[in-house]
Amino acid sequence: MQERTIAISHCADIDGIGCVALLKMKYEIKDSDVFLIDYTTEALMAVEKAIKKARPKNATLFISDLSSNDDKIPTFLSIIKTIKKGGGRVLWFDHHPWSEKATKRISKECENIICGEREECATEITARQLKLNGKFVNEFVKVCHASDFNLHPKDKRMMSLIKTYAIGIASYNTKPRSVSDKKLKKLAAALTAGKFTNKDLVDEARRFDRISKKRIRIMVKDLSLIGDKIAVGFSNSLQSTNACYHIMKKSGRDIGIFINMDASRGNVRSKISNINPLATALGGGGHPHASGFQFSRKYNTRTKAGRLRLLAKIDKEAEKVGL
Repeated sequence: MQERTIAISHCADIDGIGCVALLKMKYEIKDSDVFLIDYTTEALMAVEKAIKKARPKNATLFISDLSSNDDKIPTFLSIIKTIKKGGGRVLWFDHHPWSEKATKRISKECENIICGEREECATEITARQLKLNGKFVNEFVKVCHASDFNLHPKDKRMMSLIKTYAIGIASYNTKPRSVSDKKLKKLAAALTAGKFTNKDLVDEARRFDRISKKRIRIMVKDLSLIGDKIAVGFSNSLQSTNACYHIMKKSGRDIGIFINMDASRGNVRSKISNINPLATALGGGGHPHASGFQFSRKYNTRTKAGRLRLLAKIDKEAEKVGL
């Protein structure tokens, strides 16, 4: 019987989608066995429920471009237990910072795990581990690296691809989950076929870029300042890095936090400061200069009172971590 392959990856950027595309180059994976998720507890628990219901036999589970926050360790371990109970194995390819607790508890349950802050993006790790190369793969991996580490290559075509991926995928993730999931999987399929993009993503990026410019102009007119380093902007959905860039540029602050009121998510970027501890304290995580967190809808950031409560929470945690 053919071995079943299951993939869980990050839905928010080209690095997570790229991992799935490379896995599909190597293995026959059904779309129903691909789970593209964000860092919310609800998304992870939905995957846990689906995998438990399926009770896969002799399956190989790949988890990519996702770290485990301490509060999500039990859910990830539950998923891993279900896979291994059916005679399967688990491989995890990630490049985000992990806590010592998460590393210790999860590493021993995986047949192969690469985790922790490193100079490779998850797509690079996946390509290396699967021993995939060739002209398309090598060029695509370079694009993913530049995109994930917010680099600005001189190659105009590469910069155009990075922008299209960032804005198009951000727009996809503003849609109902069933719609965005379908569109992201179609993008992964195009990449698997050796195409850098598809018409739908290009059209989506152009449309959302026009919307974003207007939202950014409105957002930066009313920024909130915290301490000496942090500026916070509130808006409907935007591409996170671009939004934070404009917040930092307008405010002159080192740290920009974009509060996505549609998704109840905070995106944090910095030029100098290590903002991972702040994002972690707020229930999220990420890289030293690019992190994020989810917050409860009880803050209701569409109201002034809700925004003030969230700002007070950010201020409190920033002080605790020395920012």
